Amino acid sequence: LLMNELSNQGKWQIWKGVILQIVCILLLMFVGYYMQAHWGMWGLVGTELMFLLVAIGYTIANKTPLKEVFPIKKPRARFLLGTFFIWIGTLMLGLLGVAISGFIFPALMGETMSGLNKVITGGPVIISFLVVAGMPPFCEEAIERGAVLSPFRSLKNKDWLIVLIMGIFFGIFHLDPIRFLTTAALGAALTYVMVKTDNFIYPMLLHFVNNAFSVLLS
Repeated sequence: LLMNELSNQGKWQIWKGVILQIVCILLLMFVGYYMQAHWGMWGLVGTELMFLLVAIGYTIANKTPLKEVFPIKKPRARFLLGTFFIWIGTLMLGLLGVAISGFIFPALMGETMSGLNKVITGGPVIISFLVVAGMPPFCEEAIERGAVLSPFRSLKNKDWLIVLIMGIFFGIFHLDPIRFLTTAALGAALTYVMVKTDNFIYPMLLHFVNNAFSVLLS
């Protein structure tokens, strides 16, 4: 399956997708980090909602129907199964990325993992699960696999390039060099699923399973 063209594709040039990604990174650096530093877990909630609003607002500003940028269709059993196996493969790649980063930067890896565990376990379990596992599949996917990805639909018959670019974007988006390989692999997998199915349900599900696994592990 191929991704559908936007009804006003001309307004969604590739360079606008790059600019939007840069804007999101700056928002995370200067607004998201401030909220998280001062409000803790609720700051993380605010950060996720900020990206959701940016994604929706950007789509509306471009006068494009939301259902085209965030297509939701009835899931199919074989695609659900395929998404699960893709997650398993992504998990293996992520563990390899952790091993490589840990081998090169052992001290930084320890600090990074300790910081992540502190964030995840810093509040009631149910709150941590809802925020860390439940919100990114909606909010981060809306901005990454929705608003940012849409301009790249004009790259015809170059799905591999779209997957590569969006994987790199997602790795940079997390602003953590130690986890870059892991988050880039996840971003590439999420994009691949979105590109091949044109159904927002599957990348959201993959993202949820991945984050839920991390929370439960912590």
